[in-house]
Amino acid sequence: GKADHTSFLEATYTCIDIIRQRMGYADARQNPLKKMSMRLFANAVDEKIEESES
Repeated sequence: GKADHTSFLEATYTCIDIIRQRMGYADARQNPLKKMSMRLFANAVDEKIEESES
């Protein structure tokens, strides 16, 4: 008898998905934003954005 190839294909595609998810996880955490302390956050000034009338 011959084995069904669909389970092998499913395992291969699942492996590819896992590798892609791990790469995405590593990329997302490669350069995280720095956390600001509450003291710095309280003294922060928002930049002023001027809207143009069109």
